[in-house]
Amino acid sequence: MLITDKNPQIVIAAETQEEFRDKVNMNDGARITTMTKFDDLYFGIKTLNTRWSPYSHTSLWMPEKILDISDEGMFIIGMMKFDKLWTIYQAANTGITSQEIAVFDNVPDLVDYIIQQWKKGMDITDLYNDNGNYYIVTSSGLNWEQSLLIDPYPENEINEKGRNLSFITELMPLDDKNNLWVFSGNTGYNAMAKGFISNKNIDSIQKGVRTEEGFNDGYRATLIRSVLQKLFIVLLK
Repeated sequence: MLITDKNPQIVIAAETQEEFRDKVNMNDGARITTMTKFDDLYFGIKTLNTRWSPYSHTSLWMPEKILDISDEGMFIIGMMKFDKLWTIYQAANTGITSQEIAVFDNVPDLVDYIIQQWKKGMDITDLYNDNGNYYIVTSSGLNWEQSLLIDPYPENEINEKGRNLSFITELMPLDDKNNLWVFSGNTGYNAMAKGFISNKNIDSIQKGVRTEEGFNDGYRATLIRSVLQKLFIVLLK
């Protein structure tokens, strides 16, 4: 889920799901804003002093069965599967006014669904591939301008869209070769940086996001995903 608060951030990494949950739920004034599993480690970015309050998390067997997806203005900001159980993170005051979650077992049906959701004025705010089951969360109230590409790494298109202020806001591996890239315009951001990390050493990014200035020139980490056997990070400002 894309953040709009350009506040200091914390990078968290954990070897076990228990350690990751403890770090996510730590009472440090920060909210989890993006997360992924990379090899045998769990990674996440927490952002300090967001407007996302109140905040909660729920564990369940099937995320599409969640009953209170919009209860009291609480909407999904992220999800992670731990073994067989899922943890769904929700928050209020995100700008979202309604939300839907769905799952598909093939890409054509997923793409058809996305097109229909766009026609309803809903934007993609989360994606998750669980062994060929493609989970998607779409939300209204954000008024982004979205497009998608299916490609291993469409570098030329990424750069071209970036020049038009349409940035990567979601990313999901589809199989061993292709990934689903989601681009959003009208997000309030004006520049994007991106990069792959092929090892598990997070010291360099941890140092950057913990400062008031963020990464170089004030970038914020808005998306972290595991694709192409690497850790991919999107930075926006």
